[in-house]
Amino acid sequence: MRPTRAEDAGHGQPREARPRPVGPGVRGANLPYGLSGKCNSNMTTYKNERVSEQIQHLIGELLERRVKDPRLAMVNVTSVKLSPTLREATVYVSAMDGAAVKNEVLDGLERAKGFLRREVGQRLKLRNVPELFFRWDESLEAADQVLRLLDDLGRE
Repeated sequence: MRPTRAEDAGHGQPREARPRPVGPGVRGANLPYGLSGKCNSNMTTYKNERVSEQIQHLIGELLERRVKDPRLAMVNVTSVKLSPTLREATVYVSAMDGAAVKNEVLDGLERAKGFLRREVGQRLKLRNVPELFFRWDESLEAADQVLRLLDDLGRE
């Protein structure tokens, strides 16, 4: 009689009863606290940062050279935040004209989203191309306001 699959894999023992292997060649065995043999969180954050910088540079270059929409003529990509799974990217943008053109810029970016995502996928050769979400970067206006307040204090 031929043994069942569970008996064959466990040398006569059911799968649940087999002892878990331990030793230097086994992933996760005898590793220091916090290291499981799987992805190290530092490595994941490093890749996340590296890919977000590449996406930021690429989208900035595409907006400058390839996108013909006049609403996106003077747009700067200030930062890109990636989800831990690298499936979603929030792209923070600002424009030279400030918040006055915020809605126009965001509408233009929504219209160019498919083109930008396709180019990111082709040029960066990622396994999963992240979905792009565009947000207006408020930090530049806040910094400008702080500088104006400091200038006012310096004059008094």
